[in-house]
Amino acid sequence: MVIPMLPFGFWDLFPESFLLVCRTDHKGASLAYEEIIETQNTIFNFVLFIEVFITLLGFGPGGFIDDKWKGFDAFVAFGSLAGMVAQSPSITKFSKAFRLVRILRLMIMIRAIRVILETLISALPQLVNIMVLLFLVYSIAAVMLVQTYGMTKYGYRLGGTAGFYDYPHAIYTIYQVVTGDEWHVMMTDCSVAWPECTPSFDEKFIPGWNAWKGGPFTSTVTDCGLSKGITFSVWMLTKVVCENIMLNLFIGMILDNFSFITDEVLSPMCVCLFWQVYVMRVEARACVSHSR
Repeated sequence: MVIPMLPFGFWDLFPESFLLVCRTDHKGASLAYEEIIETQNTIFNFVLFIEVFITLLGFGPGGFIDDKWKGFDAFVAFGSLAGMVAQSPSITKFSKAFRLVRILRLMIMIRAIRVILETLISALPQLVNIMVLLFLVYSIAAVMLVQTYGMTKYGYRLGGTAGFYDYPHAIYTIYQVVTGDEWHVMMTDCSVAWPECTPSFDEKFIPGWNAWKGGPFTSTVTDCGLSKGITFSVWMLTKVVCENIMLNLFIGMILDNFSFITDEVLSPMCVCLFWQVYVMRVEARACVSHSR
C-alpha cells in the first residue's frame, strides 16, 4: 500500500505550527508562559531565517521578486530581525501579526480551500459594488430618520447607544436594526406621546417657559414621536428595504459566487481518486476506472 505524500512539506508545515501559539500572548501572563512564547518565537525566527537564506542561495535575489510568497517571507524575516536588533516590542508584535498570513500559504495547497479563496478574490469587485450600494441606501434611511426622529426623547432603548439625533448615530442605529437588536423596542420609543413627552416647548406645557426663554420658539419644537401608525409604517419600510432587500442582496451575491464550489471540488477526478484510495485500503488488486 502506497500512502500519497502530503501536498506540503516540512518547511511549510513546521513554521505554521507555531503561529497560533505565538499569537496567544496576553496581558498578565505568567513568567513561565512568557518564556515559552519567547522560546517558540526564537525557534520560529531561526527556521524562517534558514528558509530565506536557502531561498537566496537557490534562486538568488530575483527569486524574491518572481515569487510573491518568497518576497513576503523575506519581508517578515527582515521585520523580525529589525525588531530583535532594535529591541522594539512594537516592531516585533507587528511582524508576528504578519506571520498569520503564512497560513494562507498552507491553505492554498489544499484544493478545496484554494477554490474557496479564489472564488472570494474573484467576488471582491462585486462585493465592493454591493457595499457601496448598501452604504448609499443606509445613508438615505439615516437622513430620513434623523429628520423624523431627531428630537425624540430617550426611551427604553433610544439613548446613548441608539438614536437618530445625528447622522453617525443614525447609521450605527440602522446597523443595529438590520442585525435585529431590539428594533421593536426602538420603534415603540419613537412613538412616544403626551403625557410622556412634551408636545411643544412653550408656556402651555412648561409653566415659566416664557420667563426663562423670553417666549416660545418660532416653530413648533417637540420631543414627541409620530403616531403609532406612521411610526410602524416608517419602521417597516426601513426593515424591508435595509434588511430584507439590501442585506439579502448582499448575501445572495455571495451565495451565487460560491454556488459552483461543490461541483468544482467534487469533480469527477476527485471522485475517481477517492474510489481508488478506497479500493487500495481494502487491498484490492484491480484498478477501478470511473468516468462519466
